[in-house]
Amino acid sequence: MYKITCPYCFETFDDTAVHFRSEYVSDENDNPLPDEYSDIEEFKANFRGSDEERQRIMREYEEWNFFREGEDKGWNGCLGYQGFWARFKDGNGTTEKNPEDDVLGVKAYHRRIINPYNPMHNKYLIYQGNDFFIRDSQGMVYQIVLKNGQKCHRRVCPHCHNPLPNQYGLSSVKFITVVGITGAGKTVYISQLLKGMQQYVTKVGMSARRTTPSPRIYIEANKIAAGEPVPASTPAGDFQQPLFYDIVSENPRNRNEKITETFVIYDIAGELFKDQYKESLPVFAEFITKADGIILLIDPSQFQSIINSGSTNNDEKVTPSSALNAIHELINPDTTIKSRVPIAVCISKIDMEEVQEVLDDNLKNLLVESVEGIEGRDGFCMPVFKAVSHNPIAKGLHNFIKAEDMDLAMTLHRNYLHYSFFAFTALGCNTSEVKKEIDGKEVVYSVPIGPVLPKRIEEPLFWLFKNFGYITSDVRCYLEPVKCPVCHSQNVHELPEEQQTIVEKVGLFKKVERKVNFCCENPGCQYKWWQDN
Repeated sequence: MYKITCPYCFETFDDTAVHFRSEYVSDENDNPLPDEYSDIEEFKANFRGSDEERQRIMREYEEWNFFREGEDKGWNGCLGYQGFWARFKDGNGTTEKNPEDDVLGVKAYHRRIINPYNPMHNKYLIYQGNDFFIRDSQGMVYQIVLKNGQKCHRRVCPHCHNPLPNQYGLSSVKFITVVGITGAGKTVYISQLLKGMQQYVTKVGMSARRTTPSPRIYIEANKIAAGEPVPASTPAGDFQQPLFYDIVSENPRNRNEKITETFVIYDIAGELFKDQYKESLPVFAEFITKADGIILLIDPSQFQSIINSGSTNNDEKVTPSSALNAIHELINPDTTIKSRVPIAVCISKIDMEEVQEVLDDNLKNLLVESVEGIEGRDGFCMPVFKAVSHNPIAKGLHNFIKAEDMDLAMTLHRNYLHYSFFAFTALGCNTSEVKKEIDGKEVVYSVPIGPVLPKRIEEPLFWLFKNFGYITSDVRCYLEPVKCPVCHSQNVHELPEEQQTIVEKVGLFKKVERKVNFCCENPGCQYKWWQDN
């Protein structure tokens, strides 16, 4: 059996517990009730034919009615699809879209949900010998077959009935939540990241594949192109479809084997941390509390030196430190403990003139360089995060943030164990403002006016990959907690200078001096070693 965690409601269950969407949908024109009866109740009350004929029609009607298109409201305590989505968009429904729906004329989420363990459902299924499931070559449940011969492969969560991607659960899964502070350009960032995903991951020795249409639909709904208006921000109450990718790398222990990992990206609006949206925050809380990694996008206009330039709109905004405090309280109810969830703190729009004017010249030069991989002997990039290039940038940004917003720097230091700093531009070109009148209101759009050339947008993702253990790093990352090289404990301390020389016995008679600067405090280890900071 495989354990699956639903990427929507986060319930965990065995692969044998999945439900399926029916591929067969009844044709409304094939209603088996005789024309003189308007509904089944009238038929039951007024049919005067033989009992055998009555039973035949009843059976045919029951099957026809079972497979009719309709809303899924759940059953027996199951939340159901409608119940899940009623919590978002003021209860106006799902964001799920599937191009197949337009071809087949049936909404995917209106198809009959089949529970193979329910006797009222499995009577329409073909028994497979031990149960009703067909398994793939690795033993995971992936299909059932209706008695009419149609194969149903669309697995759904048994609790919320949201779709599970093909082979989802076969590999380990990591959840990444992207939170955009007001005006940070989160939608543009995600769209550009998805657009280049398959090329980006080759820089760390991997290949990527989409496992659902959601990334492509997100890109199409949020197109980024010169001369086209930049897409609007995600409304605070909207929940966008999760974005699924499988990434494949070579097994370092056996080059004939591949390793597949799954990661899921969530798009969460930073406006949820505003007072007027606080009531909606609990609905989105799990997408933060269940995150294995967080990418926090900050609009540079919140920094004091840029505000003082007088060229940015200084409307009331969520501050990064208030968002980080709220995130920490969600992840760690015990606020005395630092969060171990890695968080990539990213300054967006780094190419803005106002931002360039306040950055250190050396940092500006580093930020115009592209993110590069480390090439192996075979000519392809290795699964390694190039920390030697990232660290000077992270350190420079850390110093910049400490000078501009000490509250933000201190919030990170106080509440988070794993964090680093990043800066990028998702557009890489200037924009102009275009005004349009929509429904009697004047709307202002930003429009890219040059070639769109994103820069460094993949680096936060690579850093998370490193923290997930997907890849290694060439050197220790900036601000990365020191770990004991023997037992890997983080319970270590730095030795004072007077204790940094130790004498060790080598063989029976020889003694040598060794320089050390860290000591493991794990009682079963207490190893001492030297590590460059």
